[in-house]
Amino acid sequence: MKSFINSLIVASLLFASADCACAFRCGNNMISTGDSAEILLTRCGRPQNKRFATEKYQNRWESVEKWYYNCGSQDFIYILTIIHDVVAKEETAGRGTGASRCQGTE
Repeated sequence: MKSFINSLIVASLLFASADCACAFRCGNNMISTGDSAEILLTRCGRPQNKRFATEKYQNRWESVEKWYYNCGSQDFIYILTIIHDVVAKEETAGRGTGASRCQGTE
């Protein structure tokens, strides 16, 4: 019975961590969906790359900006989707390369 309970705890933790793409960290700064692009720039600096696209978001077509941050070989490349100057989505695009460029502005 104890091993069953331990298995449930481990499974719960795995599901909780897999679902939490809820904040992007650069240095000691956290960026969450709903933050403004200005806050993102202030806390994390300029992205390494920007792309512009049109995507379907919440059942509407929107002009979006994709901001790319390379957080180094020990972390990921993060893509933050900006819609109307607000961070709308965070995703990863594989492992980063080289030294982290996500140290924040502090």
